[in-house]
Amino acid sequence: MRWVCVALSLAAVAAEFVLSGCTSYEVGQRDLNVLEREGMGLARTVCSPINLLGTSYATYDHLYNESDTHVAWKVLGTPFVPLLTLPSGAFATIPDVVTGPFEMLTFSHASNVAYPWESYEYRVADVWNKVTPVFLVALATAGAGAAVVADAMNGHGGSGGASYTSSYNTIQPSQYSGGTGASAPISVNKPRTDIYTRNCSKHGEYDSRFSLGGCPACKAPKFAD
Repeated sequence: MRWVCVALSLAAVAAEFVLSGCTSYEVGQRDLNVLEREGMGLARTVCSPINLLGTSYATYDHLYNESDTHVAWKVLGTPFVPLLTLPSGAFATIPDVVTGPFEMLTFSHASNVAYPWESYEYRVADVWNKVTPVFLVALATAGAGAAVVADAMNGHGGSGGASYTSSYNTIQPSQYSGGTGASAPISVNKPRTDIYTRNCSKHGEYDSRFSLGGCPACKAPKFAD
């Protein structure tokens, strides 16, 4: 029951600050007690998804209501705004997700980290819109580098070993065997004794290494015609 009361108290404090729309700087100027600090840390964590839409809203509001950009450029740029602001909102969520639990664990307040509801202000959204392209390029570069390293370690090394094994075990082009004109595939991983095999039309196959002058049976007197 005690923890339920504490949770409700934190939620009430968080709701009070959220509804008041206080900025992180304004909250930092106050002398917050422990319960209020815990409540603001909770509010920062729970409300972090607001950044996903806050940067888009602030950018569109600035584009149409605050910017003096020509209306034609506003219309042309409208479909492409989310391509920048949605990643900006995603990156803006990360500090709140990290800072909120840290504030609750240390009973502190990070006045230099904007709250999620401040993303609806262009002064905050503009910062994330500027740094997001840098983050995206860095991520793309890191991803490409990791892919190259992985290819070098797995692709080239693996293919080299596979190529060697494959060429060693692959059936090689057929060799001429004997006088019959028949050919037989020869594997390099087996002794190539068949290249010494010769065929005699009368007495069959014989090993030419041990009978350099031809069929040993034909040369023997008892087999001679």
